[in-house]
Amino acid sequence: MWMRYAVPLTFVGFLLIFLLFHRQRPAFSIVCRIVAGILLIWKIIEYIYTPLVPTELSHLSYLIIGVSLTFFLKPFYFGSGALGLISALGYLIGVMLNPAIFLHNMSLPIVIRGIFTHGLLFFLSLYLLFYGFECKKRYMVFPIIVAALALFMNWLQINGYISIPYFDPNGKALVMILDGSLLSYVFSSYPTWAIYVTQVGIYIGFLLLLLALNRLSYLASDYKKNHIV
Repeated sequence: MWMRYAVPLTFVGFLLIFLLFHRQRPAFSIVCRIVAGILLIWKIIEYIYTPLVPTELSHLSYLIIGVSLTFFLKPFYFGSGALGLISALGYLIGVMLNPAIFLHNMSLPIVIRGIFTHGLLFFLSLYLLFYGFECKKRYMVFPIIVAALALFMNWLQINGYISIPYFDPNGKALVMILDGSLLSYVFSSYPTWAIYVTQVGIYIGFLLLLLALNRLSYLASDYKKNHIV
């Protein structure tokens, strides 16, 4: 389907923009902050006036990145950037494996908007991780806590312990991980043990990817040049 081409091309476009202009200091940083502020306002309005409930990591990443950049919360730069990048890459992988799931439950304008906003999420995450801000190992605690809380809230919801108005579990990545339906988009049939293996694999993969991003961000850090922005 066309999404298999549109999403990677969108991500590549934002990657090229980052690579071409990230050395234009401080103009590039100012532009990124403006984009993050606009995206934050956009998402707050969307979450208030639509039934969309921010229970996914990508939903939360929009807010966390926007708040972190708007209010210069530098200890949260790595965490918000890592969550944003992992969410964006998860979206990319999901589209490549099964684009039909995104087209089945959403109208075309919403799908196009989702591609664009995930591209922005990818772009801002690159800025937070690899622009040169200070990065420490303890910064990994924040994204782990956020991911764990998001997973726990989704678990409470789908098991009936809490009720979130307008919550729709269909198509939600965290829900599909928790109930094992994620495998149904890849395999027609699978044993029960495969669900648990997949879950553990995803959790371990998340931690390993987080550690790798932390070390890459640390290697890219040149925070003396970024003490103002």
